Amino acid sequence: SEFLYKMKTTGVCLLLLLAVAAFASAAAKENLPADAKLRVGVKHRPEECPRKSRKGDKLSMHYTGTLYTDGSKFDSSRDRDVPF
Repeated sequence: SEFLYKMKTTGVCLLLLLAVAAFASAAAKENLPADAKLRVGVKHRPEECPRKSRKGDKLSMHYTGTLYTDGSKFDSSRDRDVPF
């Protein structure tokens, strides 16, 4: 009947809403302490690198800065298409 269909649909929606809320609260992180060290991650490392950088070389690279707490982007050289 239509009543049972609405009840099932409401139940499924409620379960999905609870699952999303649980995931969001688990994904939220607290701020790091003010004296925490800078963290740098590598997104891609080539298997072979025939030419290594040496002292005095000028390097150019893109970066994206994100907040630790929620991963939101606060700056990116890619947005400006100007490497750092």
